[in-house]
Amino acid sequence: MRYCTNCGNQNDDNIAFCINCGNTLQQNNPPPPPPVYQEPVPPTYITPPAPEPVTQPVYQAPPEPEPEPEQDQQAEPEQVQQPQPEPQQQVQPEPEPQAEPETELLQPVSYQEIPEPQPQLDFQPQPEPYFIPQTSYVQAYQPQENEQPAQPPPPYVTPAYAFEAPKKSGAGFIQNGLGFIAMGVILLFIIGLVVWEALTTGLFTSLDRIDIDSILNRYFIFAIIAIFTVVATRIKGPDFSAPFTMVLATAFIAAVPGTAGIVIAVAVCLLIGCFNGTIIILFNAPAIIVTLITSAIIYAVLSAYVDAVADGSWLMPWVRPDISQDILSYIGIGAAVVLAFGTLAFTRRLLKPKPGRKTGILSKSMDILGYGFVALIACIAGYLMANRTGWVTIYQGEGYVVYILIIFFAVQSAGILKNGMLSLLYGLIVAAVITVGSVAMQMLDFTYEWQEITHGIIALILLCTACIVQGGWRGALGANLSE
Repeated sequence: MRYCTNCGNQNDDNIAFCINCGNTLQQNNPPPPPPVYQEPVPPTYITPPAPEPVTQPVYQAPPEPEPEPEQDQQAEPEQVQQPQPEPQQQVQPEPEPQAEPETELLQPVSYQEIPEPQPQLDFQPQPEPYFIPQTSYVQAYQPQENEQPAQPPPPYVTPAYAFEAPKKSGAGFIQNGLGFIAMGVILLFIIGLVVWEALTTGLFTSLDRIDIDSILNRYFIFAIIAIFTVVATRIKGPDFSAPFTMVLATAFIAAVPGTAGIVIAVAVCLLIGCFNGTIIILFNAPAIIVTLITSAIIYAVLSAYVDAVADGSWLMPWVRPDISQDILSYIGIGAAVVLAFGTLAFTRRLLKPKPGRKTGILSKSMDILGYGFVALIACIAGYLMANRTGWVTIYQGEGYVVYILIIFFAVQSAGILKNGMLSLLYGLIVAAVITVGSVAMQMLDFTYEWQEITHGIIALILLCTACIVQGGWRGALGANLSE
């Protein structure tokens, strides 16, 4: 068969021209067979034999000398040993580095890529440490010197009130209201005495002995005493020098006529109150002890004044003004209430104390000036007292100290002294009870000694009640009011 080189058509061997395209046919060789593909064979490497090991010379130690002959044997002549030359160490020449033998390939190299062997390491590579960059947002922690390890937080405890209301016990309710119960018992006892006196002597006879105006004037004095006691206690502690301060103020008013005496009395009261406040606030001294010492000093000054000015007379006459006594009492109680609320608001103790209250220079100055305002309120009480009795005596200061104790322990046993407004209102109620009690003792013809004994017993009962309510004598004395 002949193949056309132009179109590739097969023609017979006896035809000279292609029957398809007419091209001249030539004698063509048959097409070559298709290639046969074989799998590549990896090359085989011939490893040369390992070189023979080189033997090193072995050095022998010199022989040991023979032992010396005994004494019985004949001594052999000593032989002079010739010094033997030290053996010279043979220095072996370093072997020349041999060239790596060439590998002979038995078969042609294929085009398959042979991977290179990885070196085996004796250790495992460790990952590089990760460092937190110190930027303005992420700061690396640096422990301080002598730093204590942080304590783990306490386990979270679910409060009981999250699911149910706390149960109120009867004992807790009685303890919280024990002060009110005590004052109620005292008031019922006083009312019982008045009723018993009215039934024994006759109702109309008892009513004739009651003077309503006198009772109101007496109540105003006790109310002012209750006001400055609560205000002083709210600041730092009760002021027991206030009764002697009001006696000293009235003594100056009685000695110096006109407005000059009032101005001097006000200045003296401010001076004494600020002196007490400075020692109590700056030195953190107990208010009870400081004011007791101050009251002793004022009593000594009053005694010297009586001896020098009043010619030894303990009673100093009082010139009453032309204004009605009732109007003066109303004006006095109004001024005392305004001063009390102003002082509590000025010293930021009108309501409950706020947690974290700062005690800077300004706050301490307010507290010191607050004791000055307490002395001014006491001066108002002294003026009303002298205007009611018509004379001034230094014994009045000693008699009013027990009333301060009764009012203080009554308010403290009620547990409301941390609130300025509630404690003021309750103090006014206690002053009313004291007024009713004084009237009842006057109706029963109690002597001065029996009146003081009764006041002392009431003060002790209220003190015990305050210790129970406040959890000890420190709470009863107002130590828990420090802010």
